[in-house]
Amino acid sequence: MYLDSFSAKITLMQKDILTVIIIVSAVILIVSVLLQKKDGGLGATFGGSGGAYMKKRGAEKAIFFLTIISAIVFCGTIMVSLIFK
Repeated sequence: MYLDSFSAKITLMQKDILTVIIIVSAVILIVSVLLQKKDGGLGATFGGSGGAYMKKRGAEKAIFFLTIISAIVFCGTIMVSLIFK
């Protein structure tokens, strides 16, 4: 009886941890997307600013990688939560 209730508590704790990771990664993903530079990317293809290609440097590069990492973490935790639902 004790082991069954203990394993149930671990499962609930794991679900709570997954939920917290999903929420935190979603917030980081939203903020990092909103902080990115707006005049580049696909918008330039369809009539946006036609400036020359510039390399990402400094904070812009860090935000770009933060966006990628948070998107991978978000999608990964969603997949894990769906598998172990």
